[in-house]
Amino acid sequence: MNPTITISGIQVSYDRFLSDLAKQMVSLIRQEEQHPEYLSQQQAYRLFGRANVQRWRRAGLLRIIRRPGKLQLSYDQLHRLYHNPQDYQTL
Repeated sequence: MNPTITISGIQVSYDRFLSDLAKQMVSLIRQEEQHPEYLSQQQAYRLFGRANVQRWRRAGLLRIIRRPGKLQLSYDQLHRLYHNPQDYQTL
């Protein structure tokens, strides 16, 4: 007996579902591994927008790591803030 899963009217075998899910997870993990743990301030500005990074710093949402001669920001923290749908305040 091979169980099936029905999603939006489409039937998929359980084995096929697991296989596709595993491939998708591997792809996402590889994408995440391509990013460095910390970014320079300029790299953060380029990737996430200068105004966004400055706003998050003013709001105290971003932890800055000070190293001799440079500031570094956590990629994970920036990524989470960037994908937060409502990080602004209404008037």
